Amino acid sequence: MWLIAGILILALLLMVATLAYYRWHPILALLACSLVVASITPTGSVVTSSLRDKAWRLQFSSADQLLVLHSTRTPAAGKYRMVKIDPYASFDEAAIQAAKSCEVRKFTPYADSGDWLMETSELGPDFMSSLGNSKSHLWLIEESQWKAAVQVSQTSAIERISKGLGNTCEKIGIMILLASIIGSCLIASGAAKKIVTWLSDLMGQSRVTFALVLSGFILGIPVFFDTVFLLLLPVAISYAKSTGKNYLLVIMSVVVGATMAHSLVPPTPGPLQVANALKIDIATAMLMGVVVGGATSTMGWISSRWLDHYWPIIPAELPNTAHDGNMNSTPTISLALALSPIVLPMVLLAGHAIVQSLPGSLQPASQVMLIIDGLGEKEIALALATVLAIYGVVQNRAVVQDVSRVIQEGLTVGGTVLLVTSAGGAFGDTIRQTDIAGILSDNSIVPQSGLGLLVTAFVITALVRVLQGSATVAMFTAIGLVQPWVNPETLGYHPVYLALAIGCGSKMCPWMNDSGFWLVSRMAGLTPLQTLRSFSLVLSIMGLVGLLIVLCLAKLLPLSS
Repeated sequence: MWLIAGILILALLLMVATLAYYRWHPILALLACSLVVASITPTGSVVTSSLRDKAWRLQFSSADQLLVLHSTRTPAAGKYRMVKIDPYASFDEAAIQAAKSCEVRKFTPYADSGDWLMETSELGPDFMSSLGNSKSHLWLIEESQWKAAVQVSQTSAIERISKGLGNTCEKIGIMILLASIIGSCLIASGAAKKIVTWLSDLMGQSRVTFALVLSGFILGIPVFFDTVFLLLLPVAISYAKSTGKNYLLVIMSVVVGATMAHSLVPPTPGPLQVANALKIDIATAMLMGVVVGGATSTMGWISSRWLDHYWPIIPAELPNTAHDGNMNSTPTISLALALSPIVLPMVLLAGHAIVQSLPGSLQPASQVMLIIDGLGEKEIALALATVLAIYGVVQNRAVVQDVSRVIQEGLTVGGTVLLVTSAGGAFGDTIRQTDIAGILSDNSIVPQSGLGLLVTAFVITALVRVLQGSATVAMFTAIGLVQPWVNPETLGYHPVYLALAIGCGSKMCPWMNDSGFWLVSRMAGLTPLQTLRSFSLVLSIMGLVGLLIVLCLAKLLPLSS
């Protein structure tokens, strides 16, 4: 425990020193810190963190019986390996050879705990007595998964960093590049200015930023935060350029709505998994998520206005400034074509999510579903939007003649953003491989009822979020720890409040190990320190306000039968 804590403290100090004091480029700082953390993390921790997704924890029920601890996955009879791991030591060839192969005949539910008794006759008394090391973790893993676990133990620090960087790039690389092209085209064609002018006329110029909050929140319900941010960012930047002020406010207006919807309202993965684990009706989860998310997003907007007034941020160079000369001209592009690169992917993504959530009797024919599934892929939706954005540039040839130059400028910006974001993902992966989330789960004590459970769930989620970076992973970790203790009959309030407390906790203190931190930083043209005192601060304020709202609602409107 203290070894892992020391590694995390060292990572934090190195990140602060390289970025704030020595002023390294973020890519270099992130990769250097990743290498240090990955090099000194025991392979036992790396393997343990991997096994938590693939294996089951074991403990003794009696001298000759082993208990498979509760999990979201149900084990089935078959061939398994039993392996003993010291998470604070190396997982070497001797540990691999000591893994015991066994045939499990049956898993029997154990009382009402959600655990299972494992029935096998292949474990002799000598092997059972060898498992008594309290410092070690005992795991049960399917034979088919065992090779992957062994491979993890044999990878070098560089290989793990490369894999983390590649995984992040695989998830968001195409999206970032396409969104960068869209942004460059929207500005070059005058579409972004057309949208800003329309919003100003529709709501009044003073309310455009709140319109961005509302748009981000609505779009963030079916769509991931990074997609919404990338699509709305050109509109926000165009508004900041046209007014010449309130840059921090317009950027954060895009952030605050989308990020709260991402953590509070299904069907995004985090809140959906928490709702399923607590057996909460999806409609209830969505309704209460909208209520609490709307209140916290409003508070985030108010906080952003305050920060923009008393602590403004003006980047040294606004992103996508190549076509600033066109911002003062009157755009000739139609409003429909200007809006289409933003509206079309949202319609496709939202429609896909809605159709997927319909009961089987209401879903369309399989051929139609194949089309909906294809068009509902976020990369395909953004690719279609890119075509429309490029068409807008072609239609506005009086403004921009060289379409390829506009695309190249977008790719240049997107490539840098992609590298920084992927390096941030690699750093987050090395932190997760210390198994800090599992350590917190194994050592925490959770109250079983009352408002104290809400606070504890919030603190656990926030702590995991700070230590390993991912809001979704933090929510998964917290619900895995809290769910076994939840008894709706003695809870005193509806379990939806517990889900909301976990969602609010996942907003606390995002920093350099969060790929979303780097996405906002690089795309908005902010330095890491500027991102900390804007993005990180406002999200933390929203998380704390959300917890207070949840506590008040649980006390005054428990919704329990």
